[in-house]
Parts: sequence; C-alpha cells; structure tokens
Amino acid sequence: MKLLSFSELRPKKGIPYTRQHLARLENAGRFPKRVKFPGGNRVGWIEEEIDAMQAAMAAARDTPPALPGEKPEPPNIITIGSLDRESQRNEVAARR
Repeated sequence: MKLLSFSELRPKKGIPYTRQHLARLENAGRFPKRVKFPGGNRVGWIEEEIDAMQAAMAAARDTPPALPGEKPEPPNIITIGSLDRESQRNEVAARR
C-alpha cells in the first residue's frame, strides 16, 4: 500500500484539485478519505483507493444512458404543509 501526498496527486494521478476542494469531495463521499502519515503532521491518500475511484468513474462513463422517453419514477414525497388529514389521504390515494 502506497500513500500519496497532496503534492503527488497532480503529477502521478492527474488530480488538479485544491486542498479545500478535496476536503469537500471527501465530505460528500466522492473522493477517498485522507489518512495521516505515520509519525508526522502530514496527510495522504491510499493510491489503490484513488485508482479504484478513477476506474469507477471510467466504468460509469461507459454505462449506457437511459433510453429516450424513459422517465425516472418521481420520489414518493408528500408535503404536509397546511393539508388536513382528509386531503392527505386523498393525495396518497391519487398517487397510487
């Protein structure tokens, strides 16, 4: 297992992001989490995890898109707002 430092991300893996943007991506679950280097105050990323992320991005790119005319099902969300109980029941029944 090899740890890549921030300065190695661009030349070795082609990742041009800033430290702040990497932190945002990590928090959103869209980039591997950083790990601390042993015995120091530095962080790095596991090279195999970055390789796996890039492979997943390439595989997603090669996945065929949805067929034209197919619509994804809308989420089944009921907004309560100011509706009374009877109006809520009618709205649920209309969605079925």
